[in-house]
Amino acid sequence: MVEYTIFNLVKQVLAAAKNGFVADGVELNPWLVAYSKLQAFRLGLSSCTRFYCQDLWKVQLQTYNNVVIFGVQEMVSVSSETFCL
Repeated sequence: MVEYTIFNLVKQVLAAAKNGFVADGVELNPWLVAYSKLQAFRLGLSSCTRFYCQDLWKVQLQTYNNVVIFGVQEMVSVSSETFCL
């Protein structure tokens, strides 16, 4: 079974891909999305990584086995309410 994981930080996406996960990244900043895709390509990980330029709170998470969110303290209460943590 392939584990599909979604992150919102490029370093986590690349680390997960290096460890055998198919990993997606979500970022609002289009420049960071471009940078992330370039880094994945340079490391030979572009076949197991995808990066999306969109709002993390609007992503459909049902298809993912794992969700990792990196953010500021203000996001913690929002994420726990949103994801029923």
